[in-house]
Amino acid sequence: MFERIPRTALLALAIGACAIAHADNGRIGYAGAMAPITVDGQLSEWPAALQHHPIEVRYFGNEPENEQDLSASFRIGFNADRDEIYVAVEIVDDSHRTPPGERRWLDGDGVAIYIDATHSPRGSGPIGYAASGDLRELIGTQGAWDPLVAAASLDTAEIAIDRSGNRTIYEYRVAAARPVEAGMTIGFDVLVRDLDENDEGDPSSVYWGQFFGKSRLAGRAGDVLLRETGGELATLRGQTRWADDLEKMPADVPAARLTSVGNPSLWFQVAGDDDGRYEVDVPPGEYTIDYPYPIWGMLLGPHQVVDEATATARATVAAGSGGEAEPLVLRPRAQPDLYQDTGVLFDYAPAREQEIDEFVQAYMDYFSIPGVSLALVHDGEIVYRKTHGVRNAYTGDPVEPDTVFEAASITKIVFAFAVLRLAERGVIDLDQPLHELLPFEEIAHDERYEQITARHVLTHRTG
Repeated sequence: MFERIPRTALLALAIGACAIAHADNGRIGYAGAMAPITVDGQLSEWPAALQHHPIEVRYFGNEPENEQDLSASFRIGFNADRDEIYVAVEIVDDSHRTPPGERRWLDGDGVAIYIDATHSPRGSGPIGYAASGDLRELIGTQGAWDPLVAAASLDTAEIAIDRSGNRTIYEYRVAAARPVEAGMTIGFDVLVRDLDENDEGDPSSVYWGQFFGKSRLAGRAGDVLLRETGGELATLRGQTRWADDLEKMPADVPAARLTSVGNPSLWFQVAGDDDGRYEVDVPPGEYTIDYPYPIWGMLLGPHQVVDEATATARATVAAGSGGEAEPLVLRPRAQPDLYQDTGVLFDYAPAREQEIDEFVQAYMDYFSIPGVSLALVHDGEIVYRKTHGVRNAYTGDPVEPDTVFEAASITKIVFAFAVLRLAERGVIDLDQPLHELLPFEEIAHDERYEQITARHVLTHRTG
């Protein structure tokens, strides 16, 4: 591969990492209208009719042995007059630990809720509110791309924890970052951390919906419908499929997005089965159906991207009888010539600048890249330098010449090269246990810690 790179070379192609609006995780919940509450962890004021939503998607830590080891659910309500959201998380666990001293909430049993009241299809950000013992923390606000999230404060939330026997209640009252009312949807999710007395590894981490790292991408949260208590719902059924039966639909991305005609603040991302069939309870009315998620790479084979212009359908849902949506038929977009053995990148001249621009735009469109900064160097001089797109797809801020991009895993290549050069010179032994050079007390309790070497680190095998 590297032998083909000419003296005119690609210096930088940077991608805005936090700007793409991903599809929500397919989990759907329902919140009821409530009177204002006293936050004391008792829940006596909560309406009995509110739906309990189980929290049971485990990503990290030990599998709970039974319901007494760990079981959890949440209820959610709202008050439109005060623009407040109320959450009650109920947990049963037979061993409860709180963080010792001035530690983080992650160092003991705790709960984090994630609220995206703006719930923009462009990818507004969730605000995480974490609690454990006496600790209260905000999650996801530092460096947030959403201005409302960046400005969030714990002053807008009240949290109470009550432990009785083997049952723990986490009760939240949160002032929403925007007005809330019945008939809209918000982004929402919950993380429960359970650290048992005999745990030697990570605490059990269970979520309401799939995906972790909820504060980094709004699409990793579920959708919650705010509805009047007892408000009527109807069942909508539908299917999303490929034209000409190209592929099965992936199980780990939503099947479709439903948006109410006339009320854009009411929209859901719905999950489907392997055949893309879905069923969801929604308020009666008319809906548009589309598929905003770009499918490519590892999800459905090499670079198969939805042609968004063809991916639309409609549905009407009647009270009582429900409705059947039109099939949402996805067609792949034609792949441009993205991997060139010859072309403008290898034979650049100032007169070909427009060809560079067209190549970059085709690449951005195909891979849903929001922003790029590109430079070409020839004989040690920059011969082309231009920015394209936005550095924040939510706010629309453009990429500028001085925009700094997160390098992320690109730095691994440089670091690995430096370590291997040191190994060549005998400065470092790739197979020497690293604890002899750099003790790391936080994991020293596990005897396997003493076996980790530089070779393990460089090949992603540390565990």
